[in-house]
Amino acid sequence: MLRTVLIGVTHWHLPLFLEPMQKRDDLSYVGVSDPDLAGAQKVAERLGTIALADYRELVEQTKPDFALVLGIHAEMAATAEFLIERGIPFIIEKPAGLNGAQVSHIAELAAERDAFAAVPFVFRQNGWVTRMREHSAGERFDHLSFTMIGRPPQQYERMASGWVLDRARSGGGALINLGIHFLDLIPYLVPDEPVEVVGAAISNTAWDLSIEDYASVILKVGTSLATIQTGYRYTSPDEYMDMHFSVRTAASYYVARTPTEVQVTTPEGGIETWEVSTMNMKTYPFFVNDAIERVLRGDMPAFDLSDAARAMRLLDRIYEKAGAILPSTPGSVTQE
Repeated sequence: MLRTVLIGVTHWHLPLFLEPMQKRDDLSYVGVSDPDLAGAQKVAERLGTIALADYRELVEQTKPDFALVLGIHAEMAATAEFLIERGIPFIIEKPAGLNGAQVSHIAELAAERDAFAAVPFVFRQNGWVTRMREHSAGERFDHLSFTMIGRPPQQYERMASGWVLDRARSGGGALINLGIHFLDLIPYLVPDEPVEVVGAAISNTAWDLSIEDYASVILKVGTSLATIQTGYRYTSPDEYMDMHFSVRTAASYYVARTPTEVQVTTPEGGIETWEVSTMNMKTYPFFVNDAIERVLRGDMPAFDLSDAARAMRLLDRIYEKAGAILPSTPGSVTQE
């Protein structure tokens, strides 16, 4: 039985982790924490455990075997370092820090200590990505295109996460929150190749906040070209996001236009339709269970802080290319 603590429990992604965790019989919840103590107490009541505002006090008091780390981006690296130094395995939500320097530091510390620090880059385990990699094994990737446009950012205020709208505490907008998935996925699909930031542009014109509400990025990865479009501008009341992806290999063209379907075409005109999930949300249960099983076996994560550090260093270069000034210390917020 893993004695488990949950840190930063007012984060809107908590249900994605907690629901599969609660279906397991090998976890016991010894405490939760959040600076918003009232919010933490609501979660604690559901789990029949204690709530504290300070995660450090919680960890020292409960001596857990495992931790889930969510919370404000500006506080994540310090939380990770605290857990690494105490030898506590954990899952930490992406991006795990404000910038590449922060995440690289904790990644290096985790490597030195052989610490278990899993990061949910769940698209790697997504059904369409897994099947596409098998289908295209050994083929050259010619181009990769990913679009993920989320709902307006005011949703985060309604979910008790208004800090997302403050660049000093979040590190950025749609790119660091949504686009980070593809900054990990693209080098994963095209490994061992240098990544060049060919172009990048960001805008905050839709909502006039300190974070970007739209971003467009062009990357060159070896001989492959990749594009990312992400933002907080989708206003549909019916669907969670505007998401569609396309990938061209030497032999096939893959298009994901719906949450459950991928169309595959070949130069000869062949068409195949896969009924497979394309949504990141659907993959969290697999990620959570895989990570916990690895902790129980004494294995390392499938992907970890070193992957997060690589993605965040790339993000820093993209923001620099786009002309954004990122917060290195609290309070250094600028408008795009």
